[in-house]
Order: sequence, then structure tokens, then C-alpha cells
Amino acid sequence: MSLLSRSIVAAALFVAACESAPRMHVDTKAVATGNDVVVTFDDALAGRATNQYWIALQPADAPENDTSGRVLLRHGDHEVRLRAVAPGNYEVRLHGGYPKMESHIVARAPVKIEGLPVKTGAEPYPGAEECMDRWLAQQKLDAFGAPLGTAYAGGTPTFDETSGVGHSRWEYLAAKFPGLVQACDGGRGAGRD
Repeated sequence: MSLLSRSIVAAALFVAACESAPRMHVDTKAVATGNDVVVTFDDALAGRATNQYWIALQPADAPENDTSGRVLLRHGDHEVRLRAVAPGNYEVRLHGGYPKMESHIVARAPVKIEGLPVKTGAEPYPGAEECMDRWLAQQKLDAFGAPLGTAYAGGTPTFDETSGVGHSRWEYLAAKFPGLVQACDGGRGAGRD
């Protein structure tokens, strides 16, 4: 094998090692409702702007492509806390490759949540999502308030790849269309994350 070939192989192995999934641990496998599930990473999170990580506490039987409860992680994070609000069998799911891929599980850990459900005050009232979709359809706009057929770099306009900051669809649309807030919220606080 030539020196050039060995250099290329070594560089490829180095890049592959840099992109390996973070190792995470849950501090305890059983958590009472109202408390936090504490997740720690062996090493500070790293990656490129096109390989962000996000994490969620989801029911164990939720589909693997479920993005509800998504918390975007920052490079350098060593720990994250996820509030346990309802009893049941859950998984902490760590996803990588965001925003290129909406969901791509790279690590998971089971957690049992015990106790009575806890109100967070951030629950959207029933029908808020349907109201947003109906309002946007009446305006002949896509799910993010742009003309139908709009394509987005990274797949979504709710994530700013340069800053690494993401927003919920509700926050994004509320900032863009104050009329939508009035039509679908009426001051109830729906959609807050």
C-alpha cells in the first residue's frame, strides 16, 4: 500500500471516529413524575453544522420517526434534563444527522416514569395544530407559511443552521403571522414549548 493510500485510509478513519455517536447514560432508570430525567454524555457533544443532535423523552412504543418533545442540543453539552410529566414506560432517544434527517436514532435508554400525570401549563388546547393547518390552507400556504411547493435547505425553516437554534413550528409561525396566533390561540397560550 502506497504512502498516499495509507494517508487517505488514516484520514477516513479519523473522520469516521469524529462522527461516532455520543455515548449517553441516564442517571436513574426510574423517575417520579414532575422530576427530571438526567442524561449525561461521556464526552462533550461535537459535530458539524449539518450533524446536529437532538434528544427526546418518548413513550417506548412511539414510532422511531416521532419528533415530539424534541430538544436541540448544543455542541459542548455534557448533560441534559428532560421533564417527566406522565407515568409509563419511556425511552430517552438521541438522534443525529439533524437537520439533514428529521429523525435518526443513534442511542436510546429505557426509563420508567412513576406517579400521577403532571400539568406543565404548556399543553396546547385541543385542536390548535388542526387550526394552524386549516388557517395556512385557507391562505394557500405550506406548513411553514411559505407559498406551496417551497423547498427548504435542511428540510425545515424552523432550524437556523448558522446559529444552531431551532424553534417549534408554533413559535416560527406566530412570529411570522400574528393573525394566526389570534385565530388559533385566542390568548390561551397554545403551542408554547
